[in-house]
Amino acid sequence: MSHVVNLLGTTLEGGGQIVRIAVGVSALTQTPVHITKIRGGRTGARGLKQQHLTCVKWLAKASNAQTSGAEKKSLELDFQPEAIAEEPLLEEYIDIGSPGSISLTLQALLPVLLFSPSTNQERRHISIKGGVNVDLLPSYEYGRQVLAPTLALIGLPPVEISLGKREWTQKNQATGSVNYAVQPLPSGSTFQAFTLQDRGPVTRIHATIICPLRYQPELQQHVLSTIKSYVKLNHLTFATHPTDDESPPVDFALEVPDSTKTTYVLLVAHTTTGHRLGTDLYLSKFASSTSPSSSSSSSSTPSNPNNRNHHHASHTSSSARPRRSRRPLTRSNSANAPPADAAVLPAFAERVVADLAAELAHGGAVDTHMRDQLVVYQALAEGRSYVDGGWVGRGEEDEEEEGGKKARESSLHARTAEWVCEKLLGGRGVRFDGLGGCEGCGWVVGGGRKENGCREGEGTGEVEAEAEVGRREEEVVERLAERVKGTGIG
Repeated sequence: MSHVVNLLGTTLEGGGQIVRIAVGVSALTQTPVHITKIRGGRTGARGLKQQHLTCVKWLAKASNAQTSGAEKKSLELDFQPEAIAEEPLLEEYIDIGSPGSISLTLQALLPVLLFSPSTNQERRHISIKGGVNVDLLPSYEYGRQVLAPTLALIGLPPVEISLGKREWTQKNQATGSVNYAVQPLPSGSTFQAFTLQDRGPVTRIHATIICPLRYQPELQQHVLSTIKSYVKLNHLTFATHPTDDESPPVDFALEVPDSTKTTYVLLVAHTTTGHRLGTDLYLSKFASSTSPSSSSSSSSTPSNPNNRNHHHASHTSSSARPRRSRRPLTRSNSANAPPADAAVLPAFAERVVADLAAELAHGGAVDTHMRDQLVVYQALAEGRSYVDGGWVGRGEEDEEEEGGKKARESSLHARTAEWVCEKLLGGRGVRFDGLGGCEGCGWVVGGGRKENGCREGEGTGEVEAEAEVGRREEEVVERLAERVKGTGIG
């Protein structure tokens, strides 16, 4: 059995992502892992939440793992997998038991569904009940419109996503369901390294608007007019630049929610090379961050995407974003009224368009959230993969300078995912360079690491690799400490 990998749950992001990625990779690679101080970097309640526990239990079942500490609020988890069992993976119904994010649950399970062996290559069907649309977390729409196409773009088998039941998890405990059909990789194969770079010009923007029927025409018009304004100022550009008399290539999908209080917008930019970059926003979250005390008239002129620094929790990044507009909120006394009336819609539309413009301004091949979703697949691939996360100008936060440009710093979630993968797979040759590149381990479906003159665990330099990972961790901690010192925090 491989040596046990110890992870401190307060490292970097310090939240549930450490558990999800660590246990998912552990189950697939049969690498024992021990996690302490789980979610120790979070304020409020710490330890395993129901969503994390659901991931742990399913992965333990799939890998015949022995566990200790697999219970709610546990601050410590010991996970010792044996071998992947094929039958339980063919068709499963998973009830998270709370409004925990379905998308984040899939993040933990998907590597096992894709990379574990299958005798007859049948598709694996999973239905997950939980939070479909949860504030600050990836939505069902984002998964279907951005995640699945991007996974196909890097060469993974199809992942089909369909809606079971729509429910909105905001201040209530409502749960819905999402269905997944996953085609596993062929047994004995390896997933080849991939490159996501040179995304090409944007051909069109697809806008999904889910809001009460009475607001749909107005919100649709605000989104379109804001995009037009950004195009005129060259904050948004298309492969074919529309004239002043032409509308930019934007198409809309409209839906009326069951709850009249719900308004949600997802914007997805499609490029000439098949890349998709997306940003989304819930009106409830926008309204809560826009207080009457800070109100001012919303400017009709959008600000430059390169001169904005806004932190969006669902797409955590230090990259610049266009300044958001703020409007006073006029709240209705009606119990059935939305969080804010039509007065806030122009500012809401400007905000989500500005977020997309900022994601496109850096020139990268993926958006901020997608970057951390790809880390595990870089680690498992055979060869060196590269994901272009974008570049920034001088004076903004950066990682390294290359050819006169500076690589945009990856999000804390992405750096955490890289750290976990190096800890678990560093002995198998996995290395991230901090610039979007990764040397993968060449995981063989059903067989472990690809033969290259030595069997797994023999002559792979695990002790040296562990020491190197330790040195890289110290460098990361030192750099973060310097940044915190520079801000005067703490």
